[in-house]
Amino acid sequence: MGKVGFNFPIFLTFVHYITAWLLLAIFKTLSVLPVSPPSKTTPFSSLFALGAVMAFASGLANTSLQYNRFLLLH
Repeated sequence: MGKVGFNFPIFLTFVHYITAWLLLAIFKTLSVLPVSPPSKTTPFSSLFALGAVMAFASGLANTSLQYNRFLLLH
């Protein structure tokens, strides 16, 4: 990420997660979010689905960084 002028990608990810967590807490406190229905699945299947989505998102983010780096070099 040094080529684009930002040398702190882990800090940026940290700020993103903290901001998302704080907004979710605020929305939940103000009852802006609807109450979720009771789950019909086990907690482990939900964790597996979350892990799969996060792995896919990380893969797409890395592909995007690689593609953007390729564009900057040419």
